[in-house]
Amino acid sequence: NHQHAAQKFPHRARTAGRLTHGGRMGKGKSARARLGTGTVPSASPFEFRTARQKHNVLGRKVKGLAVNASQSRARGIENRKRTLAVALAREGRASRFVDERFGERDSDMTLEDKMLGRYQLAKKAKVSARASRYTLGDGDG
Repeated sequence: NHQHAAQKFPHRARTAGRLTHGGRMGKGKSARARLGTGTVPSASPFEFRTARQKHNVLGRKVKGLAVNASQSRARGIENRKRTLAVALAREGRASRFVDERFGERDSDMTLEDKMLGRYQLAKKAKVSARASRYTLGDGDG
């Protein structure tokens, strides 16, 4: 019966009639358990990228035929940490406070004029917000 099944289904012949890996399905030990804790994994062939030259010219200096992708990736990450992280940390910060209220930069205005101008701007914003609720979006104004 076992021979008959092996002939009919050759892809099942290896495991026919027995359970592998102690009755568990899967690949058995994990990759980490197979490597062990103290061993250093060998360099993967997928970490290296090689480029083929179309024409070999005598005396020409050729750069980048063999590239270690993991080293290039690490170098790029380190470069971004050095440059972009500094820019992101500095983003949104200013060295001084700038008062942008109405009339603050105009030294000729009196305090009453400044207050009146701010009040008028606030009223105008409130009216335009209220009017925009009922706009149908025609674009005709």
